[in-house]
Amino acid sequence: MARKIANIIHRGGAGKSTNSEMEAYFLATLYNKKTLLVDCDDQADVSRRIKRTFNKTDLEPKKRFMRGIRDFDLSDTIITLHENLDLLQGDWLLENFDDYLKDNVEEKGRFFLFYTLFKELDKHYDYIIFDTKPRTSKITNNVVCASDYVIIPTKVSRGSIEATQRTYNYLADISDYNENIELVGIIPYFESDTSRTDKNFKELKQAFGDDVYKHKLKWSDRVLSWEDEGVTNNALQDKFAIRMFKKVMNETMERIKKIEEANNNGN
Repeated sequence: MARKIANIIHRGGAGKSTNSEMEAYFLATLYNKKTLLVDCDDQADVSRRIKRTFNKTDLEPKKRFMRGIRDFDLSDTIITLHENLDLLQGDWLLENFDDYLKDNVEEKGRFFLFYTLFKELDKHYDYIIFDTKPRTSKITNNVVCASDYVIIPTKVSRGSIEATQRTYNYLADISDYNENIELVGIIPYFESDTSRTDKNFKELKQAFGDDVYKHKLKWSDRVLSWEDEGVTNNALQDKFAIRMFKKVMNETMERIKKIEEANNNGN
């Protein structure tokens, strides 16, 4: 059965889609895990980026995401980018998801449509990675209720720390619908090294303690270039950036391992 990981923060530009892309990239290419990346944002940013990385920009599914939801069958919405990586790409028609739920799903089941849909895909993958909208939405509710783990990527800034707290509170509230959901942690993104950033990081640590990752991410021109060109691993700058993300990915895997060991010991 696939481990399902949701990347969530209720703020745009906090590094959520970058983290979703790099998780899927490393799981497929470094860890040799069969992985499905699911883009639940109607802007489809992570879909465009990951397709550039694997030179599959012209590849399109037989059905779009929202059509697959309406047909209650996602099999024809998935495209293959790499022998270990499939993509369920974002679709601007996902903006109609809330109306679809209201009109077609009974109220008590409106949190669990994705749980049912993705349960059918579990046997085909080791990991399913969800990228979500940068705001509260019914599709994000469905992602949380379908997932095993949540990661909160956040910039180390005042606004993003506040968004992290809102997201943290949101997850606490919605855990009533998925009591098994586990927080892997909070990944800090540094845009610059300044005294203000250091102060913000201390506040982040004070607020969330060990939930904050030990390894940090730093924005760079190389990471920004990946948004336009796809992830590359050729130049020296690429290797530095790849190494940084790899350390974070290794910590993610270690944190998940510890959570599962603790749960198994508890049982």
